[in-house]
Amino acid sequence: MIYLEIATKLVIGLAGLLAVTRLLGKKEMSQVTPFDFIYALVLGGILEEGIYDEKVSIWQILFAICLWGISVYIIEICAQKSDRMKKLLKGHPSLIIRNGELDIKQMKKNHLEIEQVRTMLRKQGVFTLREVRDLYLEPGGDIS
Repeated sequence: MIYLEIATKLVIGLAGLLAVTRLLGKKEMSQVTPFDFIYALVLGGILEEGIYDEKVSIWQILFAICLWGISVYIIEICAQKSDRMKKLLKGHPSLIIRNGELDIKQMKKNHLEIEQVRTMLRKQGVFTLREVRDLYLEPGGDIS
């Protein structure tokens, strides 16, 4: 009987997670911000805690997933309407190279080393820093 309950919780929880994820919108992995990563981790944690705890019912799992999804949705709407909220939640790009000059303060602020910058540039097909006029570190960790 316990296995049937775990299986039911897992299937219903997975359906709830998929529904919340679809409602919150499509994003490429490169567009995922730290906030997006956190809400995904918390959703997984909610499901994980509820599956094996016999005291947690299926309805409690669904309630928690729905409440978390609604909360994240409201935060996303607020971030779309307010630039301050957007910067707070989603972050903003950092200018690492400005007019061909490395900005050491921005590199330290973003915990970057020169080799990490070079590696990211090589992945973009740029093999020397002299080729770069401006380099932005995007909130998701990509460069442009």
